[in-house]
Amino acid sequence: MVYLTNSIDDRILRVAQHKAKKKHECQICQQRINKGESYTRAVFIYDGYFASNALHNDCAANQSQFAHEQSLKE
Repeated sequence: MVYLTNSIDDRILRVAQHKAKKKHECQICQQRINKGESYTRAVFIYDGYFASNALHNDCAANQSQFAHEQSLKE
């Protein structure tokens, strides 16, 4: 889910683990997150857009590791 906002900030609002009450699609690998499966929900603002993404826990961990490695290079 993505919505345009007035915000010019890029920021993470919340990252939390949940147990799926319904099917979702991982925003990284586009594979299904099944009902009852543990997953990560990331809520953030990026380039003026509010977004709430469901991610497999492994995909979220890989993304976090990649972001950390990139920040060390800067």
